[in-house]
Amino acid sequence: MEIKPIETIYNGYRFRSRLEARWAVFFDALGIKYEYENEGYDLGEAGWYLPDFWLPKEEVFIEIRPSDKYIYDAKCEALSLMTSKYVLYIAGSPYLHEYQICLYENGKVDIEPFEFADCRRCRGLWLSRIENHNYGSSDGMIIRLGCDSDCTAYHAGRYPLPNGERICNAYKKSRGARFEHRECE
Repeated sequence: MEIKPIETIYNGYRFRSRLEARWAVFFDALGIKYEYENEGYDLGEAGWYLPDFWLPKEEVFIEIRPSDKYIYDAKCEALSLMTSKYVLYIAGSPYLHEYQICLYENGKVDIEPFEFADCRRCRGLWLSRIENHNYGSSDGMIIRLGCDSDCTAYHAGRYPLPNGERICNAYKKSRGARFEHRECE
């Protein structure tokens, strides 16, 4: 027997699951603008696809899945190739160490562990490789999500904060969101 997700209304959107709504709370807490199920795509042999989130400023697609779902997705791969945009496949809840991010870029998949990191300068968001956090390396700064473009030079030798206060507060807000009354303020 498969458990059906609970449709959830939040921020004017009707999300197909509470998991998607929790990620929306996370993005809102960080000031990341998103559009939910904005546009569907005909991916040819891969079929039709409606990505969960589009981040217009960052030009990034995001697909949300429960943590027990396999991290590879042929439709994410095809969308990244067709649009030349990043596609983030996020499996799990928006809580510290409870999600995995798989990165699709131009039809190629990178399943090394990624997580969100905070810019130390403008408080923007980065996607970074977890393995580089221990070394203080800036090599893991893969995608800038909401970080000012002039921060790139600033980051030479300074790694964004992987679990900075702002990101941890966004985790707390997403975990604490209550949807019992079908709407969350």
